[in-house]
Amino acid sequence: MFSGLTIEQAFELLQALILGAQFVFLLIVGKKYRLARVKGWKLITVGTALICFGSVIDWTDGLGELSQQLGEKYLIIGNSLAESFLEDVAGYLLGFSLTLAGLRSWIPLVARQVRTDALTGLNNRAMF
Repeated sequence: MFSGLTIEQAFELLQALILGAQFVFLLIVGKKYRLARVKGWKLITVGTALICFGSVIDWTDGLGELSQQLGEKYLIIGNSLAESFLEDVAGYLLGFSLTLAGLRSWIPLVARQVRTDALTGLNNRAMF
C-alpha cells in the first residue's frame, strides 16, 4: 500500500504524523501539568486534534486505487463532497478557529505570569 506513494502523498502523510505527534504531546503535557483547567488549553488541544483529522482525511483522498475500491463504502476516502467537508470545514477551518480562540485566552495568562515573575524576581520559576 505504501510502496506507490507519490512525493505529495508522502508529504501529506508526514504532515499528518507530525500533527498527530503534536496532539499526543499536548495531551501528555496537559496531563502532566494539569493544564486542562487553564483557560484556553482545551480549545488548543481540540483544535490541534481537528487539524490532525483534516490532515489525515487530506492524505486519504490521494490513495488512488484504495480510494476507488473503498470510496463508495467509506465516504471519507477519495474525492467526494463529504470528504471535502470533513477535511476543509470540520478539520481545518474549525480546527484552526478553535486553536486561535484557545491561544487568545491562553497567551495573555502566560504573559501575565511572566510579567508577575519578573516583578517579583522569580526568574527560576517553572511555567506552571
